[in-house]
Amino acid sequence: MLFEFLRRKINRKMNKFHWLLSAVIPFLITGTPKNERIIEKESPTTYYNRVVEFRPQGAPSCYKFIRTKEIFSEGWDNLQQPKFWREIMNLPAELSIINVGTTRETLGMFPTREYDRLSTSGKAAFKDSVRRANGYDAGTNILLTEGKSHYYLLKETLPYIGAGVDAFISEGTDPWYAQAILLIESPGASRTSGAGASGHFQLMKDVAISMGLTVNKYVDERHDFDKGARGSARLLQRVCIPETKRMLDAKGIYYNPSDLWFRLLVLHVYHAGAGNVRGAINEINPSAGGKWLIEKLWTTSHGGFKNASQNYSQLALAALSEVEAMYLHKGAQLCDARDVEFY
Repeated sequence: MLFEFLRRKINRKMNKFHWLLSAVIPFLITGTPKNERIIEKESPTTYYNRVVEFRPQGAPSCYKFIRTKEIFSEGWDNLQQPKFWREIMNLPAELSIINVGTTRETLGMFPTREYDRLSTSGKAAFKDSVRRANGYDAGTNILLTEGKSHYYLLKETLPYIGAGVDAFISEGTDPWYAQAILLIESPGASRTSGAGASGHFQLMKDVAISMGLTVNKYVDERHDFDKGARGSARLLQRVCIPETKRMLDAKGIYYNPSDLWFRLLVLHVYHAGAGNVRGAINEINPSAGGKWLIEKLWTTSHGGFKNASQNYSQLALAALSEVEAMYLHKGAQLCDARDVEFY
């Protein structure tokens, strides 16, 4: 009897012990679920970019490029908006794509010059005929977007990417942003926009000066590639990335600085400013991050966050997809590959 009593008591204790292990060990292994993670201050963590050097078919030399495999593994390449902009980047200005503004659904093509010749009422009538032919109501926003292969000189941009990556690394900034900005802001050239932004990285005058560049009536260092790159890297490191983290922290949203959706959100801050992006985020009021949040931004307006701002990360995905296609092309030659860290 005594032996049987002791055996049962030991078994009960062992059962409790096994239950405790089953409850605690999975938590120790997996941690708190991402959606419920408590945002806390952490020590700097090291992340890595996969940098390759490749020679596209027919190119004179090898070019540096940071892989963005998540475009394909996470299905960004299948979204209509990046697919639309890839078409635009490869289309001559003589042709325009007829599309639905909110979704970028392609409805056909039309000669740009013929559309431009139409009067205001003629353009309205043309769009009405497109709506009727495709079964859309009168409130559907129909656009004609002209081809921009003359502007998005992606192959001509490749030689600049290596120098941009090196400049960003020297400033301690994630170098992935260097190539994304170079491919869409002023690809293959140093331009000045109608708003006054200048250089390969399209910095506004006051912003450039605040980031240590000289801009006056005698000198404009925004057009100096290395100085412009360093100014852009400082802007991202000191303003854009911290502001993005703050707006996500305020919502209790978990993020990883190497996640593609996080990087695309930072690009929106670079283009539109933190205040405008924060306003759009507040309109959405998300409880979690991810691809869905970026897609939602594409159809959300707030203050200065309008059509051009919505398009910004779509353009980045399109341009990066185009370079990935060059790299993956059967005629491309791999010259080197290595991991580069950032914080």
